[in-house]
Amino acid sequence: MDQEILQSFLEEAREHLADIEQDLLAIGEAGSEAPEELVNKVFRAAHSIKGGAGFLGLKLMKCFGATTIAQDEATSVVFGMPRKAIKAGVVDIVAPLPRIAEEIRRTVKRI
Repeated sequence: MDQEILQSFLEEAREHLADIEQDLLAIGEAGSEAPEELVNKVFRAAHSIKGGAGFLGLKLMKCFGATTIAQDEATSVVFGMPRKAIKAGVVDIVAPLPRIAEEIRRTVKRI
């Protein structure tokens, strides 16, 4: 796995974790008066870490010869993770949501 990509992920994760820690302390102090936006910010940061970890797992799968499929932008509610994977060149097939199951069946038949 590319060390530069791994280091970038770790740096981004550290930044998100620092933000999460600060925001959780603020939420704890505010109690039930904590702004909903602050709570949402914590969830977004945690989701970003999860997405980055998923991306690293996808790169590792490609190293072992896996065929990867990503949902296209037109049918995605949130396209951040698929976009990163496509730009990184670790996606073999880009398909609209209604066609993904068929792409999986086709891929399995080739194995």
